[in-house]
Amino acid sequence: MSNVKLEGEEYVRAKVEAPDSCEGYEVLDAVGATVGRAKKVFVNDRDEVEYIHVKTGLFGRKPILLPVEMVSVDDERRTLSLR
Repeated sequence: MSNVKLEGEEYVRAKVEAPDSCEGYEVLDAVGATVGRAKKVFVNDRDEVEYIHVKTGLFGRKPILLPVEMVSVDDERRTLSLR
């Protein structure tokens, strides 16, 4: 994993070994507000998250592709938290 420093804090870029397992996870922004639900997670050749395809809006009708610098994955809560 690669480490990134932001404003004195250190974050680790999340690795996802089974990106398809994140389908349906709730995607949260940096303050914890819900952005939408993950439809697909795209990873680079080091299995680090690069983009998340998110269903947003009423009934998930508006799809967006979010570029991701840092994300924490919580399998227990089924969330992806953007940093």
